[in-house]
Amino acid sequence: MGIESALQLTHVSLLKKQAELYGDKPLYYFEDRKVEYNEFDHKTDIIAKGLEKIGVERGDRVGILLPNGNEVLESYYGIWKNGGISVSLNPMYTGKEIEYIINNAEAKYLITSDFFRSRLEAVRPNMPSLEGVIMVTPDPTPDSIPYADITSGSERIGDKGILPDHPAQIMYTSGTTGKPKGAVLPHNGVIAASSATPNLGYFGPDDSTVCALPLFHLFAVVVFASHLYAGGKGIIIHERFDAEAVLQDFGKYGTSIFFGVPTMYSFLLDSYDPLRHNVDKMRLGIVGAAPVPVHVMREIEKEFGMTIIEVFGQTESCGGGAIERLEMERKIGSCGIAIPGLELKIVDENDNELMPGELGEIVTRGPMQMKGYWNMPRANQETLRNGWLHSGDMGRMDEEGYVYIVDRLKDMIITSGFNVYPKEIEDVIYSHPAVLEATVVGAPDATKGELAKAFVVVKEGSSVTEEELNAFCRERLAAYKTPRIYEFRDSLPKSPQGKILKRVLRDEMKTES
Repeated sequence: MGIESALQLTHVSLLKKQAELYGDKPLYYFEDRKVEYNEFDHKTDIIAKGLEKIGVERGDRVGILLPNGNEVLESYYGIWKNGGISVSLNPMYTGKEIEYIINNAEAKYLITSDFFRSRLEAVRPNMPSLEGVIMVTPDPTPDSIPYADITSGSERIGDKGILPDHPAQIMYTSGTTGKPKGAVLPHNGVIAASSATPNLGYFGPDDSTVCALPLFHLFAVVVFASHLYAGGKGIIIHERFDAEAVLQDFGKYGTSIFFGVPTMYSFLLDSYDPLRHNVDKMRLGIVGAAPVPVHVMREIEKEFGMTIIEVFGQTESCGGGAIERLEMERKIGSCGIAIPGLELKIVDENDNELMPGELGEIVTRGPMQMKGYWNMPRANQETLRNGWLHSGDMGRMDEEGYVYIVDRLKDMIITSGFNVYPKEIEDVIYSHPAVLEATVVGAPDATKGELAKAFVVVKEGSSVTEEELNAFCRERLAAYKTPRIYEFRDSLPKSPQGKILKRVLRDEMKTES
């Protein structure tokens, strides 16, 4: 299948097709329980019918507030098969954040568990669109609908007339500025983005992977859809990322591919012991959500004997963007070229296309694009201009189309009139042998506007002083780029998918000042 074929698919038609083709082949494992292709197709048909019986209709929004597990995947496909739109909620959300998402999406039902009861009880009266709560716990509350009632029927859903460009899900962005925005993603946009790794030969029917990403996040949805598209032999779902557990499963299941964010690779590298961990079958590591530090990439390739592939994408582009190609020349620091079917260019602040090598904003256009933000017309006008999706990421493109991510536009530091990009500094700090994690943000300064401040986590059993690290940076960076402040911590704040949250650190500095 190519990009044209992928654009004719929905999540539903893809699952049906692969279930017919692969039957009792393992689709995924969770807590060592095997779920087969046809078994998953059958059960999600029943769930879709159960949702239909309680009044869920095509286009209705249904929230999912659950940790990683069978119920999340079942709920996704049950909702999609009924023609509904899934709304993913971060299990770390407070009651007020849950209230905001449910109200913004105007969700009709919420699938959740008893773990979230106390958070929901306080805000339940403030969510007028919510007609009911579906509880997956064995002992649901009297006013809720047992998940078992939705899943225990025998009648399967029929054809609901779902088309490839119909909306499948609303994925809320992290909200680095203002309230989170719900990107409305069509079925075929996500499938097309997910088809990139199989169509480029990275993922095939004999491959398996570990997914320790949170299933409420688009990266995990794309990993699962890529696996399904490829007809993979079993994706091992983890409830949460734990480096030791992931390394053990590499050997236990003979996995060949790992999808993760840069911090995951840092922790895998730090925990790896060749005497205890078997990584012989591992051949590819695919890194998304943020650029991987070059030092980490080189070290993990050396230790694990596998190739690291960088991808660039965002929620608003259904996960599509750019990807490295194994058949092309490798350029360290690049995330490759645009994926098949997508246009990508670099523009200035007036949306004029820039010449190769010039720094500007990355914009994309193509079928892997959100339909817009839900109920946010002003944000749509800002992000979707002249048919192009504005990413907010700064980058360059060379004459051969290779894309280099420099940093988030909002993360750029301006010190004494100079533009400083934190990623460049972070790459240097990561190359120090004592450093496990690092991030750089702009600290307010009355004289220079901002100063680069580095937050650093040191590897267990290692040590480095502020003076030593500063000297290390000064040897490798211009003086105006070198951090003026260093803060050592035991850990850094992260999103559930493992991405370092710079906004939390910036908020802390505001509070301290």
